[in-house]
Amino acid sequence: MLLAACRDQPLESRRADVEELCADYCPRRVTCVPDGYAAGDPAECERKCRADERPLEDSACGEASLAALECLSAVACDELAAAVAGIAGPGDSACFAELREQQDRCDLTPQY
Repeated sequence: MLLAACRDQPLESRRADVEELCADYCPRRVTCVPDGYAAGDPAECERKCRADERPLEDSACGEASLAALECLSAVACDELAAAVAGIAGPGDSACFAELREQQDRCDLTPQY
């Protein structure tokens, strides 16, 4: 799993992993979830995703944020809207556990 590998990687290597995840996730995020996030612009979504420093932190918040981004990046388009909204739902959507962990560890609402 990428998360386990990232724990021991230098910051620049981890940053490259996050950039790759953002590039994979964002086109589907703005296409598959019609909520106006990043004004529907994949490039703006990617900019926001890459600007989020939490997945780069060497902390419980960093690990949880990276796990949430990894999970969301793997969700199919037809399930992505439910996954993104999942933290507010009943707990059975894709990535619920990862987003919940991010919220608990970072003490804030998930950004993805």
